[in-house]
Amino acid sequence: MKKSIKEILLPTVALTAVTLIVSAALVITYNGTKVEQVGDLSDNSLTAAKTLFPNSETFETSKLPDADERIQNVIHPDGDDAVGFEIELKGYSKGLVLIVGIKNDGTILGYEVAESSETPGLGTQVAEADFKDQFKDKAASALTAVKGKATADNEIVTVSGATISSKAVVEGVNLAIDAFPMVKEAGTDE
Repeated sequence: MKKSIKEILLPTVALTAVTLIVSAALVITYNGTKVEQVGDLSDNSLTAAKTLFPNSETFETSKLPDADERIQNVIHPDGDDAVGFEIELKGYSKGLVLIVGIKNDGTILGYEVAESSETPGLGTQVAEADFKDQFKDKAASALTAVKGKATADNEIVTVSGATISSKAVVEGVNLAIDAFPMVKEAGTDE
């Protein structure tokens, strides 16, 4: 039996329309959920860098040879007298990314949490001002996490109930402190 043109074209047009609609939905979903990269910085890291370095409009990134593998990028902000480090750590759970800033005079500018999968209400407290402010303007020398009360300038009091997350942040800042002289030596902080 011979099929008419209508019987042939109707399913073809219907399948083409479904394919186009599904493709458009995939493109919209991809564009709506993808993480933008600026240089080597994700959206989250770029937002954290903008918060940490408010005078900067652009951020160059570079890699630091021979640095600890957890240091993902060195960040060179254009408007701040500092250098940043994007550091990927494992706290209580995997997925803690910090942007740590060290001023060119060697003092700690501070840090911002770019990504965190730490326990809500506990580990996430490392992103709050009470904990973060302990790091500001400290000399860039090795820091130590302590419970209770700090008795020395290089001690950081951990968040009660989030000791592992707190120690991870201290470790991340210490990684930046250790890498800072390499950046200065390489002349990549200008």
